[in-house]
Formats: sequence, C-alpha cells, structure tokens
Amino acid sequence: MTAPSTVATDPDLASIALLPAAVRAAYDAADRIGQRIRLGTVPEFTLVLVGPVDSGKTVLAARILADVAGLFPGLAPRPGRGTPVPVEWVYGPEPVLWLAVGDTWEQVPPGFADFAGRAQLRRVRAVAPARLLDEWGLSLVDTPGLADAGELGGATLDEARREGAGVLYVLPRRGATELDVHALEALRHVPSVLLENRREAEAAGGPPGVGEVPAPGAVVPLVVSRLGPDAPELELLRRCVAALRAHTLPERWAATLSAAAARSRETVGAEYTRRRTMAVMARHPDWIGSLHVLADLLAVERDGPAVIDLDDHLGRVALLAAEVSPVADLRAAIDRDAAALAEAYDAEARTDDAEPSTAESPHAGPSTVVGAEFGTHYSRTGDDLVALLDNALADASLGTSEPEREALSAVRSAVLAERPGVVVLGPASAGKSTLINALVGAPVLPVAAHATTSVVTRLRHAARPDVGVTWREAVTLRLLSPGAEPHQVRVHLENVRAIERWLRDRAVAARDCEFVPLTPTPAGIDGPAALKRLWTMLDVNGSPHGHAYLAPSPDRPRITDPSVPAEVTVHRFASTPGRWPGTADRERALADVARDPALALRIGTLEFGEPCPLLEHVTIVDTPGTDAPVVRHRADVRRAVREGNPSVVVYCIDGTKPAGREDEANLAFLRNSRTGARTYVVLTKKGPAGAHAERIRQSVARGLTAPGAALPPIYFTEVVTAPDDEFRAFADDLRQAVLSARQTGLAALIDRARAIVSEVADRHGRRVDRVAEGERGRVARAGALRADAVTLADVRGALRTAGWGEPWLRSRAAAVVDDAIAPVDEVVFGERRGSAEARERLTAALEDLNHRSGMALAEACATVGRELSVRIPRGTLRVPEPVPDGTPFALPLPPAGGTPDASRGWRALVDPRRWRTAPDEEWLRLGTEWPSARERGRRAVTTTVDAFVGELDAELARLADELDAEVAAATGGISAPHEGAGATEGRDRASLWLQRLDAVARTCSGGDS
Repeated sequence: MTAPSTVATDPDLASIALLPAAVRAAYDAADRIGQRIRLGTVPEFTLVLVGPVDSGKTVLAARILADVAGLFPGLAPRPGRGTPVPVEWVYGPEPVLWLAVGDTWEQVPPGFADFAGRAQLRRVRAVAPARLLDEWGLSLVDTPGLADAGELGGATLDEARREGAGVLYVLPRRGATELDVHALEALRHVPSVLLENRREAEAAGGPPGVGEVPAPGAVVPLVVSRLGPDAPELELLRRCVAALRAHTLPERWAATLSAAAARSRETVGAEYTRRRTMAVMARHPDWIGSLHVLADLLAVERDGPAVIDLDDHLGRVALLAAEVSPVADLRAAIDRDAAALAEAYDAEARTDDAEPSTAESPHAGPSTVVGAEFGTHYSRTGDDLVALLDNALADASLGTSEPEREALSAVRSAVLAERPGVVVLGPASAGKSTLINALVGAPVLPVAAHATTSVVTRLRHAARPDVGVTWREAVTLRLLSPGAEPHQVRVHLENVRAIERWLRDRAVAARDCEFVPLTPTPAGIDGPAALKRLWTMLDVNGSPHGHAYLAPSPDRPRITDPSVPAEVTVHRFASTPGRWPGTADRERALADVARDPALALRIGTLEFGEPCPLLEHVTIVDTPGTDAPVVRHRADVRRAVREGNPSVVVYCIDGTKPAGREDEANLAFLRNSRTGARTYVVLTKKGPAGAHAERIRQSVARGLTAPGAALPPIYFTEVVTAPDDEFRAFADDLRQAVLSARQTGLAALIDRARAIVSEVADRHGRRVDRVAEGERGRVARAGALRADAVTLADVRGALRTAGWGEPWLRSRAAAVVDDAIAPVDEVVFGERRGSAEARERLTAALEDLNHRSGMALAEACATVGRELSVRIPRGTLRVPEPVPDGTPFALPLPPAGGTPDASRGWRALVDPRRWRTAPDEEWLRLGTEWPSARERGRRAVTTTVDAFVGELDAELARLADELDAEVAAATGGISAPHEGAGATEGRDRASLWLQRLDAVARTCSGGDS
C-alpha cells in the first residue's frame, strides 16, 4: 500500500481549527476496522461571544450556526437584550435543548421559547448538528449583553475566564464605550479578538477604529450578515478561531500529535502488511482449513479500502498538525486579512450611490417672554445654534467635505461646552470659598477659619451634586530649595513623601522619573538610591524638619551628600484612576486631598457638580491660597489663570488685614498675564471691620494702585451674617460680566460657523464657474478635434499622391540609383575590363553604388518624415527607420589567380584581397550576370520604399484612431451638467444656512438681563 504524500504546497495557517474534526474522523475510521490508534485527546475549546447589549453577538452566533439556527426558533436574534442567560451550543447528531433551572437540567423541545417564564434559569445548552461546530471542533457560548459596569463580575466574564476558552469581543460600529474599556481590561489575561460588527450600510469606513481602547488582540472588521460558505468573512473568522485556540493549547501539542499520527500510520501499515502476508503464505493440509485460509485472505482484501481510508485520515492529521502556525504568524495573517477586507468594503462603497439626506427638523425660535430668568436668552441661543449645526451636518445637499464637517462638529461641541470662566484667587483664608458659596446660593465648598482649599476646585453645573477630578499626566516636584540663611536648604517634605510613596507603591516607575541632583554631577545619579539617602538624612520616618543645612548644625539634619535629588520630574504615572477614588462627600474629598500630598499632587482640578442656575452659564474656579506654605499652591493658581482662559477674575482680600506685598504681587501678575479677563477686587469680612470699613477700602485702594494701571472695581462685602447691598451690587455686576462674556463667546462661535459655511459656499461657487467654463471649453475642444481629424485624413491621402510624398520618394531613389549604376556599367562592359585597373574600378564603383543608394534612401525617407510631421495637426509621429539591404547591388566575382577558394565560397563580393585569378572568360560571365544583379538591386530599393511608406501609413492610422477616441471622449459621457447641478444646489444650500446663522447672530446680540 502506497502512503499518500504529506507535503503541503500551500500551508494552511489556520489548520489548527480543523484538527479536532480530523482527529475525530481518524478515530472513527479506526473503529470501523477494529484498529487501535493512539493520537491522544484534543483539548476542548469554547468560543465565547462577549460584548455590550445589541452589539450583534446573537446574530453572529446565528450566522455561524446558519444550518441549524432554524431548529431553535426561541434562540433566534432579537433587538435589545435578547440573551438573558448564557447559551451554549455544542455539536450532536440530533437537535436537543437543555435548560439549567436551579441545580437541575431539564430537557425541552427544540422549539421552546418561553425562557423568561422559567424562574431560576441559569443556562441554556443547545445540542445541534452544526457543520462548523463539527469541522472546527468547538463549542460556542453566546453571553448576555453587558449593560453597565456592575455586570463585569457576573456570569458573562466567568464564561470568558473558563479554562480552554477564547473570546470574540463584539463591538458595534459606533465604537467603544467606557463600559467596553472596563470589560476589555477585565479580559486582559484571556485570549481575545476584538470584532467590529458592521452592518451592510456601515461596511465602508477604512480599518476598524477603536480609538484608545487597549485592544487585547487582533481587531477585525466584519459584516456579520455576509458570513457564509466560501465567504472571505468566514475564512477570516476561522483564522481568528485558530489564533484563540492556539493560545489555549499545551506547549508542543501540535508537534506531539503530528508524531503520534505518523507512528499510527506506520503501525497500521505494518499490521495490514503482516495480516496480508500471513494470509497469502498460509497453507493447510485439508480442504476445510484451506477454506479458512481463503476466508482470512478475503477478509484482508475486504479491509484494504478501510485501511487506506484510515491511512488517509492519519495523513491529514499529520499534515494539519505540521502546518500549525505560531500565534504571531496567525496574528500577522489576521491583520493582513482584516486590512484587505476593510479595503474591499471601501471599494464596494465607492461604487454605491450616496444615501439620501435626512430631512431638516425645524427649530422654534427663541421665546420673548418678559421677565425671563437669568441667562435663559443665551441658553436658548446656544440651543438654537446647536440645532442649526445638527441640521446643517445632516444636510447632504450642502456637500460639506470631511474637514468641513469636522470643523462644524468642533463648533457644535464648543457651543455645548461654552461657559465663561470665573477664577477666584487670593491669599489663604481670604474668604474665597465663602464668597463663592454666597454667589452659588448653596454651601458647595466647605469653609473654616483655616485654609480648606488645597487644590484647584472647579464648580460646574450638574443635575445633582457630584465629585469629579482631572489628573495630571506629568508632575515636577521641588524637594530642596535654597533657604533664607546661608547654607540652609528648604525641605519640601510633602513632595519628598509623595515621590517616595509613588515609587514604593509602584505608581511611578524609576525609568519615568528624571532626578536633578543638588549639585550638578556629570555622571548623573541613581535617582531612587539618592532619594533613599535623602530620606535617611532627613529622618522622614522619625521627626523630620522643614529645613536642613549643608554645614554642621546642632538641631537640624545636615545634607552631607551633594548628589541627593533637589528636584524630580515625573514624566508619566503607571496608571490613572478612572474616577474620583473617594466618596462623593465634598468635605471628605477636600479633607482627603489636604491630608494626602501624594493624592493632591496628582490632581489637576477637583470638580464639584451643583444644580445651580448661575452655573448653567458659568464655571467658577476656587484656588488655594497664594501665600500658603505649600510651594505648589502658587504655581497651581497661576496655571489656573494662564491655562484656564477665564473671562472674569475675582481677587479676594481679607478685609480685616491691610493689603500687603502678596496682594500687590498677585495683582501685578494679573496685570501682566494679559488674559483679557475682567478683574474685580472684593474685600471680605466687612462685618468685623465695622466703622473702619471705608478707611480700609481707601487704604487697600492706595496700596494696590500701580503707575500707569487702572484700579479695578473694589467691593467691600459681608456674606457670613447676611448678604449686604455691596455684595448684591457685586453679584449683579458679575452676572452682567458673565452674560457679556457668554454673548462674546457665542458670537465668536457663530462667526466660526459662518466662516466655515462661507467657505463651503465659495467652494461650490468656484465649482459652478469651473463647470460652466469646462462646458464651453469642451464644445470648443470637440470642434477642434473634428477639424484635426479631417486634416489628418487629408494628410494621409496626400502621402500616396502629393509631390512631397511617395511619388517624390520613389523618383528620388530611382534617380540616385541610375546615376550610381552608370560607372558600374562602364567597367563591366568597357574595353579594358580584364585588367587589374578594371578590377579596382569595379570594386570602387560597386561600393559607391551601394553607399549612395543607401544614403539617398535614408535622406529621402527622413525628408518625407519631416514633411509629414509638419503637416499632421496634432500628436507625435513616430517616423520609422528605413531598413534597406546592406548590399542591394551584389556581383559575385571569383578570386583572381586560380581556382576559387572553396572555404571562402564563390560569392565573394568586392574585396580584392580575395581574388586569386581573373581569366578573361570570367569577365564574360560578369557581363552576363550584371544585368540581373542590377535589377535585383533596383527591386531591393523599391521594396525598402514600399515598407517605409507602409509603416508611415500605419503610424498615421494610429494617430487617426487616437484622435477619433479623443473626439468620442469630448462629445460623449459628459458628467458636467450633473456636477453643475450639484454645485449649484450646494451653493444655494450654503447661502440658506448663512441666512439662518445671521438670524441666530441677531438673536444673540439682543441680550437679556
């Protein structure tokens, strides 16, 4: 028996997906002939479908199981959360449906659909004769859709974390959400492939985009509805399954299986050969025994096809196992196939017509109710602008380009986020938080006699009170700074504790930190080790001090190592919490920040949401005291002013204290920051000032006056006991400033939108002009092309008849040939033809004849070609080169001086060195042969002329065909009218949207109180 070849010409990278079915088929073939083989067991593999609600998991399962899905109507896809419990699909010869209810399994008919009516239903198992479950050797689990983060610890992820499981995480085309981010993070240790489920209408769009989602494996775009036999989507899915299965297999399992299959083939072949040999060679003395031998021989021959079939199955197992590819190769193949499939989807989309635009939805104009609440006018204006931009973006007739759509979307987002900013700053305990609470009308910020604000805190509008935070991506910490005394060093203990804790807790990696030593060191320093030395010197765990010395000191630590770090820059953190790690209680949040410097130094801005009417139109930023002993506070305050781009700055001064240098420095910073913000100065605690209030106001005004600078408005307020009239005046002025800033911001956004739409209108106008100009040019071009075609036809006819064409070429060639033949005739037929002088003259005459005829022919052909090139109306004429016979006039002469040299032949031409003898009778032969040789030369010249003229005619025919094609292109298949109509419609639509933007701008300028 000849073993089939196991050499694969085209290895199947995803062969591992087919191995289970191949192994099972080999076992079945062995059972049919009673042969035992040892291939081991194939590890079970479960493909788990995970994803958010309505992402298409059940549709994907139905497409994979398309041949059996109709047997289980209750498990068919449906909108919404259609899978309440995990549904497991396993292969079986007959359809069976099992329900896990409580602790028991219950069999129900395959058509069962009342799953919601079964209390304590935990799981559904469907046994089905599905082709792919059999061929790929897997079970499939369709999990319930994820609806919120609370389900990330439920049954769905438990299914994904089972041993021998791989995950297809199904995402809809809209992209990943925060829930997906959390789910993928939870699945980071599970073999996973991210599958972007695209509907038919969403097939195009380039490679899958998942934004910043840390994809755990390959990212595959797939139109699930196209899954079917021989579809590229199914092949890509098979490779994904192969990659997931490869992750779950034991090491070298495929190599072991291949070796086992090879050994089994050898065993089966040897056993069959042994049986056949024994049956053939067996002999028996009686006839009954002979019958048994014959029966054995027939049995062996009967089992032969089954043995061959088993051998084929074992060979297939060995082949597939040998072709199992590494996971990296599978990943690379999946990435290539995914990119190719995305390009194919894009190519299909380019051939389809654009979908009709959605209809505009009219938006009611702003209300003009007298006595409207504060800021409602601008709220309605903003809403109107957002609605207008939405409709413009949905208007396909507008014909915006992708960059223009992105710019309009950016304007829309800016309108939604547009809120003027108010920054409140001042020294510590100046009453900033108290003033803000009075403005908001609620105790949003905790107040106390001591400083309570340790980070920049932003108040924003929210439906209910909440706490949020923005984290810093990088931080620079000053650990040591020069002190006020000689050799003194200021130790910033909270910064030292923070960086030590970050390193100890591995919140920061040492490689992501840049340490600057106290004294520059050319070789650099080992940052963590130097920090540890500084920690020991400062006795931070014991009784640390805020100062140290570079010289001996009796009561303060001494910095004896100048290589300790004085500053450290953290370029990135190992991880960033997704939300505020503490409770939603504001006082507790501020207390946590004040107590934990490691937490406070990571916070960029702490955010408090509050359902306050004022915050619907403004955000208020509370800042730490600028004179606090914490070095970072002053930098945080100035960053809030410079980077926050506020519209209003409120500077608070404790009214019970005179304005000092800190206040002067802060106001000088505000003047020099050039933010364009309106500045107000508010003196707080007017109550304790009592009768001295006016004197304090004048003293502060004098202290804050700077040469050449206008003094900002000063309000002396009281808000602790009861808001006084001056506070109400300040609040009114602040509200008007906020509304003015909001009007300015909305007007600027409207101007941005107008500029974008104006550019759209200008672009369409330019298209209309180009189309009109192109149509006129097309008509003129078509007429010119037709005229050129007529001219070319005339030139082509004149080539055969005109005096500059073929007749002239033939006459010119004949004249030159006749003139050059005369000397040859004179020598051949002359009286002294047998002399040596005659031989030399004949040689020279023949050479001159051949040379002159060739040169004359080349020059005449070139002349005709130049003339023709001048006369053709367009195109480039490729003038052919004439190819004459090199010696058209050849006269065979025998060598002089004896018998001709047979090695050189009788056809020696005009080379005198080849002559050996020249008897007189040879000249008589030459006189007889020369007339026929002369006629052959003439015919050769004529043939060359014919060929040249024929090639010229063919070249003119080519130019005529090209010109005819240009005429056809210029007169047929023109899309200019359609393009012109589209451009005109786009220009008109852009003009309409400009009019609507102008109406919103007029509404915005109306203002309100």
